[in-house]
Amino acid sequence: MPVPWTSALTDLRIDLSDGDTDKYRARKDIVGSPDGNNVTFRTLEKRRITDFTAPATSSEGVYVNGALVSVTSDDLVSGEFVLGTAPNEGDRIQASYYMRFFDDSELTSFLVSASEWLGLGATFANVAEGLQPAAREYAAFKAFQKLAGKSQENMSEMYRMEDSPNPNRKSPMEQYMSIANSKYKMAVSMRDDFYKRGGRREAPSSSNLYGTFDQVTPNK
Repeated sequence: MPVPWTSALTDLRIDLSDGDTDKYRARKDIVGSPDGNNVTFRTLEKRRITDFTAPATSSEGVYVNGALVSVTSDDLVSGEFVLGTAPNEGDRIQASYYMRFFDDSELTSFLVSASEWLGLGATFANVAEGLQPAAREYAAFKAFQKLAGKSQENMSEMYRMEDSPNPNRKSPMEQYMSIANSKYKMAVSMRDDFYKRGGRREAPSSSNLYGTFDQVTPNK
């Protein structure tokens, strides 16, 4: 009897380098306008792991003009947090923290898509060991494709956070789609190699396609 793929979520998170300490953001400028009254701000990235209401450390916390400050409430999902004291106009607010790109429910949906793409139904725990590498690559393709979409949504905020975006540098959206396309090709290669080595014809073709996102002009 085949052994269930119980480590699928962990395996995929490792492949995506999306663990608790994989993505560190150091002294990043935050979203919000200090004016002497406003105390609500947020990090550009969402899904933080670092809780700013916990005791600050040398590597995690919120800084105003370089000094650690207290945070009274924090929403890790949205990235929004409330400072104990309103910064003055002209103050620079930064934060250092760990974050993730995906929660477990999203990783699960990517693995379900991978299992269905392999023609094995929605129960990815039943994917045979020999096909698991192909399933992980396809799930990673879906993950980076979603990151490209998120990057497009955040583009206007990213432009506000940058003084002058470099026109010669690829946007995060383009970079993520490039990785997604390479993951898709690798998944197809691994799947086909598995069936060829097993003396079988290749798996049924899939209707899933990969591609690009249209570039949009960000709001100023």
